[in-house]
Amino acid sequence: MIKFADDAIDQSIPLCEKLRDKFTGPNGSGGRLDLKSLSGSHVTPNTPDLRDLAEGRTNLQDFEDVLGQTSREQAKEKMDEVDRCAATVVEFLKDEFARDWLRPPGIHM
Repeated sequence: MIKFADDAIDQSIPLCEKLRDKFTGPNGSGGRLDLKSLSGSHVTPNTPDLRDLAEGRTNLQDFEDVLGQTSREQAKEKMDEVDRCAATVVEFLKDEFARDWLRPPGIHM
């Protein structure tokens, strides 16, 4: 579960409380429930690719003086948030895959 720092409608804590028994309780599936807090907002996972803007490959024409540097900095910040989110999910999946792969045959969780 990922909780974003700038998310006014976040429901991750109540959802974690509901899922805790499903995964880790006595009758749970034996799964793992992690809660990570990251910078970002509710829409971070749906942020479009802004790398061209962040790296100055987008022509802002008449807005260059007003928006240019600010837009680039904000685009880079948003892409960093998206990258951290993706890396967190990938790391969790790698850990889970390794755990399942190393489990002795015949043991199911």
